[in-house]
Amino acid sequence: MHIRAWFGAMQDYESRGQGDESLDRLLRLYAQAIMRYFTIINTINMKVTLNAASSLGLSVEQHKLIEWFDNKGISQLKLLAEATIPNDEQLLAIIDYERFILQQEMAFDYPEDVRATCIHIATELPQVVYNAIESAVALEEGYIEGIS
Repeated sequence: MHIRAWFGAMQDYESRGQGDESLDRLLRLYAQAIMRYFTIINTINMKVTLNAASSLGLSVEQHKLIEWFDNKGISQLKLLAEATIPNDEQLLAIIDYERFILQQEMAFDYPEDVRATCIHIATELPQVVYNAIESAVALEEGYIEGIS
């Protein structure tokens, strides 16, 4: 199964370039972070992970994170996972930076930092990605109109 399916996107997804590969690396790390945060081992998707976690003896903060994912996070991450990422250097740098930050938190010295980073990625990155996609489409349309 492709990592994007773990977040609820299409099952038969194929990476189309460097941008998609960069996002896939971030999503793989994100899935690992969520499973480690809730001490769940290798689940088939995010919803199963959260359902399994909710049956454990969780802290108040962990329950709040599950609630946040149910209300907002899952839908945001699904939008992100469904995106085809343009090969835009600035966007790739942002995605790679987010992955770097999350990777630094994976020691879990401070679980609240992992939680904050995951929330940040799910709330901010989809908008950044969709702005870059809109810009790429506008540039392409402008280029095509310039040729006509």
